[in-house]
Amino acid sequence: MKPATARGLTQDELEELERQKRKEEEDRELEKLLLGGTAVTRENFLEWKAKFDEELAQKRDTVMKQKEKDAEHDAMKLTGREYFDMKAAEGEAALLESFHQLTADE
Repeated sequence: MKPATARGLTQDELEELERQKRKEEEDRELEKLLLGGTAVTRENFLEWKAKFDEELAQKRDTVMKQKEKDAEHDAMKLTGREYFDMKAAEGEAALLESFHQLTADE
């Protein structure tokens, strides 16, 4: 098929050529999308791996710090029995104090 010129083509033939050009361009763009991206080489992979390991280490540090913080908080928590004994002791102390005030006033 010889190269087409605008003079020798009808309107329908021109439209068909335009559709074919658009289709070919769409196919090229689709191929770019499917095959696109960065080719993986040893250097690219090692660079990515170093960044990934660094990010992972930062996340791990953050999680460990949070766990340590939570452990400290849990260590300061009282058990039910300890809380009961503390409140009972406070109640007894308040009762003894009011008793001493009453006896001191008499």
